[in-house]
Amino acid sequence: LSNGLPVVQIFGLQKYLKEKFEAVCTRILSKQIKSRLFYGLNEMIIFITSFSAQLISFIIGIFLVSRGELTIDELVLLSGYAGVMAEGMRNLSMFLKFIQNSLVSAQRAFNLLDTPVEEEGVTLLPPDLSAENAIVIEKLCFSYPNNSRVIDNLSFEIKNGETVGIVGASGSGKTTLLNLLQAIYLPKSGDIRLFNRSIRELSLSDIRALSAYVPQDSVLFDATIYDNIRWGKPECCEEEVYEAAKKAYIHDFIMSLPQGYQTIIEDCGAKLSGGQRQRLSIARAFLKDAPILLLDEFTSALDAETEQEVLKALETLKEGRTVLIISHRESTIQNVNKVISI
Repeated sequence: LSNGLPVVQIFGLQKYLKEKFEAVCTRILSKQIKSRLFYGLNEMIIFITSFSAQLISFIIGIFLVSRGELTIDELVLLSGYAGVMAEGMRNLSMFLKFIQNSLVSAQRAFNLLDTPVEEEGVTLLPPDLSAENAIVIEKLCFSYPNNSRVIDNLSFEIKNGETVGIVGASGSGKTTLLNLLQAIYLPKSGDIRLFNRSIRELSLSDIRALSAYVPQDSVLFDATIYDNIRWGKPECCEEEVYEAAKKAYIHDFIMSLPQGYQTIIEDCGAKLSGGQRQRLSIARAFLKDAPILLLDEFTSALDAETEQEVLKALETLKEGRTVLIISHRESTIQNVNKVISI
């Protein structure tokens, strides 16, 4: 989940996933109780095994003493060694189990703790969706901690309903710009205006409600296909999910699966093709139905045939929206009103 955090933020899934997380925690607690019972049984088996080993060695020792092959002192020493070895093996088993569980848990905890807490903010005046300009960037500057400026004094305007290409070399700040437009980061100076409102005058939820995002590497969660699409609009009905999938040209593929929309996406979609993952992301964007569409190198990892399928879905999605397309090269951007180099 931590890898998909930007998508969670952009689609406003925090509250929904918090409730789901609490339900998962309840199930984990139940399984943890069962695990503790199993652990207790395991400890009992280890104890019985070690006790039996000591008892057998003691019986053998007595037998050897009776035959004069072992002295009483040697028997006591042998029994002591057997007890120490059994206890050592038991402690080593417990220590290795503890270390393994602790390392995994600690890494996950640190990843979550490193995520900064966001402040929701308050919307002073709702965005004007009929405004002439959808996006206005004014002398925008941004830098990461301990780094030189990634974006320096950037200014441009994008009219409502325009499709615009944003091109630049790797590290020029293209993806950073998309993150700024969605308030994942805040500008160091300058301003971003969305539909005549500065992002400093809007709440996080209102800023992110204005845009849908299709990333370069589609972010899918270990859940059903239905849920992965529905998270574009958590309160939607089933028909809306199906319609979004049809518009993204992924419905027929989903229906060909044995479990259909209830198929679990495992390993974040590793078993799906790049085109299938992208079309699921596009279906999610269709469902959100936001006035701004942000596309970040969305076809860079696709073959020519799959790219055409994805572009076909996007042509429908672009209708009536302001679209920003991020790319390394201007030659890969087609059917745009203008291209901005950064």
